Amino acid sequence: MADRTAYGRTHSENGWRMVDRNSCRHVLIPGTSVRIWIREGQPEKILGAFAADYNAHVEPLRQEDSGGWTETNDVASSNHLSGTAMDLNWQGPNKSRFRLGITEQQAYPPPKDARLRELITFYEGMVFCGGNWSIRDWMHFQMNGNTYGSQHVAKVNDFIARKIRPDGFSTFKRAGTPTAPPPVAYWAELGHKGEHVKRLQQFLNKLGVVVTGVMVDGDFGPATKAGVVAFQQKAGIDADGIVGPITLQKLKDAGFNPDGAPTPKPPPPSKRFPDDWTDRELMVEILRQLRGPTLAGWPQLGGKSVVDKLADL
Repeated sequence: MADRTAYGRTHSENGWRMVDRNSCRHVLIPGTSVRIWIREGQPEKILGAFAADYNAHVEPLRQEDSGGWTETNDVASSNHLSGTAMDLNWQGPNKSRFRLGITEQQAYPPPKDARLRELITFYEGMVFCGGNWSIRDWMHFQMNGNTYGSQHVAKVNDFIARKIRPDGFSTFKRAGTPTAPPPVAYWAELGHKGEHVKRLQQFLNKLGVVVTGVMVDGDFGPATKAGVVAFQQKAGIDADGIVGPITLQKLKDAGFNPDGAPTPKPPPPSKRFPDDWTDRELMVEILRQLRGPTLAGWPQLGGKSVVDKLADL
């Protein structure tokens, strides 16, 4: 853990100390496969539980437009710089409307608005929503300004003891004995072994993401994790060294086949000209030979030549 100074400031807007990412944890939000960087300790417990409640009672969380701690920010006093703020589903309902500078009902169409207000009330002022600022930042949730410092430690710990369960969920509309959330299965992560890891290692070496290469042994160890991190950084996604849904898709976009090399299609059977050709194939071949390199496409055929159009039929 390390404190830092960002943009000449030692503390963010809510009073919490600016910190680096080593002071944060990549929190797996209970009940989801979404991970968010949140400052360890009280913030990770409270904000992690709040995000789980948001997912359960407001709308499902999306990894691609949710995040927490950032190294830089357009706002010099941003609480993201201290790891005590997170943005949830910033693209809005159905990814259709950016949740900034709009009304509460536009950001959270009923009944979501009422559910969110009820949830924030449950957190007893521990969590603040940026929608209450003049800029109406409805995606933004943070530790409130009355949570940092020795004078607030006992109060915050009391809230955690009363309302945050050991499994990371809050007691909001939940009862009974706390149970651990089911483990999230990632396609590949530290400790995995097998042929799928070998394919990943081979592909990382093919891309040349790390200078020394990755040993192709089917064991997802620190070197393979470093290779995945390097790929994620190059792809511009969260670099946690875990091959989850987003990273796997980025790997596929780069040409990776997670199921192994596809079975090559057998070559089409050869045909003796003209005995084994159909009338249509003969016509296409004759037109192809007759058209020459200068035959222009016809507008009536979508800009295609007669032979190309015929071949499409």
